[in-house]
Amino acid sequence: MKYNIEQGELFSESLSEMIKDKFYHVDIDPINKTKRLFFDNSGGSFRLKAASNIFKELDELPDCPEHGNTTAKWLMDIQEEGYRSIETILNIDKGSIVTSLTASMVMFDIVRTVMENIPGSNVVTTLLEHPSAYDAMASYAKATGKELRVAKTNPVTGGVDVEDVIKLIDQDTCLLSFMYASNVSGALLDEAKIVAEARKIKPDLYIVADAVQHAPHGIIDVSKVPVDGINFAPYKFFWSTWFWSWLCVRAIGEITTQ
Repeated sequence: MKYNIEQGELFSESLSEMIKDKFYHVDIDPINKTKRLFFDNSGGSFRLKAASNIFKELDELPDCPEHGNTTAKWLMDIQEEGYRSIETILNIDKGSIVTSLTASMVMFDIVRTVMENIPGSNVVTTLLEHPSAYDAMASYAKATGKELRVAKTNPVTGGVDVEDVIKLIDQDTCLLSFMYASNVSGALLDEAKIVAEARKIKPDLYIVADAVQHAPHGIIDVSKVPVDGINFAPYKFFWSTWFWSWLCVRAIGEITTQ
């Protein structure tokens, strides 16, 4: 087969096979047993055999990490190691790690917490958001009586221009929510500039970032892009879908009930 490739080159057949062998169900659909070309830009991801095997090993243990026996303490050490790994991934040294069943639930929880407790008459997001993040903003804006302001997408770049986000923010904005990268268009938002410019307008503005699509593929440094909350989904790192319990939000600010 001939490929028309103007830049770069394909993996060799041997390297491609070696990579695919690390994952389950790459070329064959496991249910109907037919050949396929797997592509999913939202809710799916290959399962790494090594990760699934480790999960199976841990899940077979009848112990609970909170108990006092040796195995339980060993499990607690593994859990703590996972937290430290998350801190390394996001380059953070303060705040809280919050776990939930899905990234969507995390986003809804943090958006609700901000909107219900932080004064302000409006909230800002973008038209490019994942439905879970957009719906969280829309739902709680309606529930709390706040105006939902939505930055438009750029039809040429597939992204959202910084100025289209910033012009919607004022002193009465209580929350800004944006995504690092789009699973629809592939666009990367200029998160550092968005945060910096937004805080010029309102220094204590709460900012939440959806990094589910970006975290497995790019660097995230919360010390340089200081958002108040950021979420990611472990299955996007080729972990088992049952690793949802590690899915987290990193809350940098402390939200107190007014």
